[in-house]
Amino acid sequence: MRQTGVRALVALMGILPCIFTLKSFQGMLVYASYINWPWVDFKNPSMENKMKLLDNYLPYQAQSFPGIPNAEYIRINSDSGSLGGWVMTPEKEASGPVRAVVYFHGNGCNRAGFHHLDKYKMLTSLGLKVFAFDYRGFGDSEGYPDEEGLYEDARDIFRYVQDQGFKSSSILVWGHSLGGAVGIYIAGELSVAKMPPHSMVLESTFSSVEHVVRDLVPTFWFKFLEFFENFELFGLKFGPFDLEGILWHKFPSIDRISRISNKTHILVLHGLKDEILSPDHSQRLYDSISETRRDLTDAGGLWYLRDKEGRHNDVSFRNMATLHSLIEYCISHPFPQHTLQILGTHGIQ
Repeated sequence: MRQTGVRALVALMGILPCIFTLKSFQGMLVYASYINWPWVDFKNPSMENKMKLLDNYLPYQAQSFPGIPNAEYIRINSDSGSLGGWVMTPEKEASGPVRAVVYFHGNGCNRAGFHHLDKYKMLTSLGLKVFAFDYRGFGDSEGYPDEEGLYEDARDIFRYVQDQGFKSSSILVWGHSLGGAVGIYIAGELSVAKMPPHSMVLESTFSSVEHVVRDLVPTFWFKFLEFFENFELFGLKFGPFDLEGILWHKFPSIDRISRISNKTHILVLHGLKDEILSPDHSQRLYDSISETRRDLTDAGGLWYLRDKEGRHNDVSFRNMATLHSLIEYCISHPFPQHTLQILGTHGIQ
């Protein structure tokens, strides 16, 4: 009986890594588009939704979708079909160098997620027009998500925003979690094309999917797989274990962050009690930017805000007043002729 149990355990430890290599299985982990939450009428974003059936399972602030005033429902074409989005117009538009925000949400829920709403409200209160879309397969957008598809969605979204009369130099890119990786990609692509965005906010994001996997998967799995390095079976020789090589969805932000123009102002934000992504991810990204800009005299502002009690989805909500002040300062300054902020880390109590 004991030998049978040991054999079953060994077999399971061998089967699970094989399942993990499947593109579809990895996609389920990276893109939780099947959690299409909250349930709202996307075509009528100003309509309140009480969601009474779920009151016992939601925190107080999430018991209803309050509706978003001055929000317009739009759809844009993409190679996957079409993407659903909202454009939120402020009562009084900003007159400074930044006039619009492109908001990329995370890998779960949709653009109506409760942790996004206060950010929309804060940004429009600063006079900024906010463009928030769902990626393919999320919310009411058509298609199925994958890494290249999300990058193409970001391109289509930026084309649409630019067609509305907003130059890249007048846009702030906000990326939360997975949205940070999408934002870093499109900001780098625009920078290479000499059209960098004015500012970026990277909230609770990651440095790469490989780093996320190494954080979340117990170390003994890697030790088990490394056991088979140079192992030979029936003439087949196993080579060194390569985690990156078996990942279908990589999002290597740590390798791409340096492509973003040194002129772009960047705010990195992470909660030290993030239950999904370790703050080490944001630290790596910040360190990379900091190293690139340290000796420059004409670099954009760089801030790293760490909330000691912040979690994955509430770090901006907990520090809205501080974010409001920082972003107000940032968007009122054009691309710098000198460094706006001494590089360093700042903790929020």
